[in-house]
Amino acid sequence: ALTSCSKKILYLNDLQPDQNLPINFSAYKLKPYDYLYINIQTTDQEVNNLFSQFLQNQINNISNPNYSNSNLLYSYMINDSGYIYLPLFGKIKAAGLTVEQFEKKLQSIVSGVLANSVVKVRLVSFRVYFIGEVNTSIIFYKNHVNILEAISRIGGVPYSADKRHVYVLRRQDSVYKVITINLTTKNVIKNKNFFLQPNDIIYFKPRKVRIFQLNIKDYFIFASAVSSVLSLTTLIITLINLKK
Repeated sequence: ALTSCSKKILYLNDLQPDQNLPINFSAYKLKPYDYLYINIQTTDQEVNNLFSQFLQNQINNISNPNYSNSNLLYSYMINDSGYIYLPLFGKIKAAGLTVEQFEKKLQSIVSGVLANSVVKVRLVSFRVYFIGEVNTSIIFYKNHVNILEAISRIGGVPYSADKRHVYVLRRQDSVYKVITINLTTKNVIKNKNFFLQPNDIIYFKPRKVRIFQLNIKDYFIFASAVSSVLSLTTLIITLINLKK
């Protein structure tokens, strides 16, 4: 029984040495309101200064205190129509492309205008939220993050968390899709949802033993109240009988 219980709280408990586990990876496709860090470098310093000034004007126009992260400040937001505006190049479609695809597309556009240019694109709005037995959030400054990496970055999850039924809430258009992931088996690596997406919400519900621990205080309070009522009733009946 103890062995069976321990397997419920371990990660990848069926993992064996010298195994090759295939990864079912699907690159994230950009969506409106994603933020991209875009760096365009050329041999023309005046052009470089133009992009620097454009970003500085964006910063000066921002008064929202939530924009405290410097990497987020020095980035471009994909608008609700799926486009990013860049000086010299105008509106460029970004939504629906992976970061790598957009970088390649942008490099082609920039190279047609500016010789000896180098374009670098990074996704900077990759935030993951944890709720339930873990309540925190974390930002990643990379394009691809899997769920085990995200968990390790927050220092793991407590034993009280149910690792067999982990729920990932992922927004798709106007709905949230609920995805179930089992972290106790090696097959999680093969899962197409092993890699997270920006703004995923990961819910770790409590194990049954944790629910019992949370409710046991209420049970004791209820039992104590019932016991007190019974004791008082017994006392009253005894006093009545003595008077007779």
